[in-house]
Amino acid sequence: METYTRYTYYLKKGDDNFVAEQPATEAADGLVAVTLYGYEAGYLLENWKKYYWDASGDFRAPEGLPSHSEAVLRMKVADQAGTIKDQQDTIDQQDKTIEGLQTTAAVVPQLQQMLIQASQAQAQSASDQTQMKQMLVQISQVMAQNQASQVTSTTDAKEGK
Repeated sequence: METYTRYTYYLKKGDDNFVAEQPATEAADGLVAVTLYGYEAGYLLENWKKYYWDASGDFRAPEGLPSHSEAVLRMKVADQAGTIKDQQDTIDQQDKTIEGLQTTAAVVPQLQQMLIQASQAQAQSASDQTQMKQMLVQISQVMAQNQASQVTSTTDAKEGK
């Protein structure tokens, strides 16, 4: 993309609507500010006596040199091209973000299913632990009864019963 550097010159408008004095770079009373773009500024500095304002007040270049209005138009086109490129870059970045969100959205149901399975496994594990505790209690009770019956049998045997 071509870029245009802007230059502002201050020009004295003569009675015949042509530039009356060498362009200045500082503002002063009686001078008209004109902004030019790149190559056009060089032409103005070399041919300033040939530039003029037309009947409608537009600043014009002499025949054969780039006109100010064309330079402005080229600058606007270049600016628009830059804006379009920036907007396209933004759209491309948004497309990438959307793709990432779509991928995430596709993964969420899988993650939810895995969470449900993990919760079920945890519940089953808790149930298994409860069953294990009940079995240990039963084993303990059986062992206690067995020990009690052994004590009773030993005591009876000692007493001769």
